[in-house]
Amino acid sequence: MKNKCWIIGVIVIVLVVIFGVYYLNRTIWISNSESKSLIVGGDKDKGGCLVGAGYSWCESKQKCLRVWEELCEESFCLRENVANVYDCGKFVRVDSSLLGGGASYYSENMSEFSCPVVGPDYISQECKDIQGLNCKQINC
Repeated sequence: MKNKCWIIGVIVIVLVVIFGVYYLNRTIWISNSESKSLIVGGDKDKGGCLVGAGYSWCESKQKCLRVWEELCEESFCLRENVANVYDCGKFVRVDSSLLGGGASYYSENMSEFSCPVVGPDYISQECKDIQGLNCKQINC
């Protein structure tokens, strides 16, 4: 009698394991096939750039780019308190519309430094050097 109960118990456990493995395998297979057909980030802007991937159209460079990786001068026009934006070659100059706001300069790797409005004796050498650059205004 004990042998009979033991054998039935083993058979039940084996069947539970077999059905569990089958169900788990089937569930994984179904979820994998569904994820392959799902396209993420398919939205595009007016320039054809993938918005979901962080790209936007840069008119001045005529290409899609990520503004935190590469400068796009006109993206600075959309910021608050901006009076004018200038292309200074390796830098973009953004003049503040706030009284005494001065200018901020952004390099190609998006590092920023500011040149406040101060007397000529107090201007840093970095600001003196960059203020001498030939810059052209960007139409915002």
